[in-house]
Amino acid sequence: CGHLSRGNSEKERISSALTGNQINSILTALVAVRLFSLRLEGKFKQADRVLGDFSYPVYLLHWQAGLLASLAVFGETAQGANVRGLTVFVAALPILFLLCSVYVFLIDPVVQSMRAKVRRRAMSGGETRATLAADPP
Repeated sequence: CGHLSRGNSEKERISSALTGNQINSILTALVAVRLFSLRLEGKFKQADRVLGDFSYPVYLLHWQAGLLASLAVFGETAQGANVRGLTVFVAALPILFLLCSVYVFLIDPVVQSMRAKVRRRAMSGGETRATLAADPP
């Protein structure tokens, strides 16, 4: 009988999680629609651009920052919804900000410059080929 009640509890937990995920999805969609129609100006627009520039590096580097923070604070990996996990989260924020700043302000401009050169070369080569193809000898 204990096994059956545990199974029902498991089903209820899954059902509750699905409901929570569905609510989260709906709220996220509503916020996204509202943000999409928002028109920013001045310093708000500049802040929005900087935050946007940081979003991908945060996605790429958040785990590494957490690992570094965990090792620095505890000497081992620590995670979870507990005091150690919260401590790692708080300690990881400045590390993440530093790593993302290096990426956004030092690495990305160099990459974008190289990318622009490659595009210019590709476009000029592509135009030459197109011109040659249009004017046969």
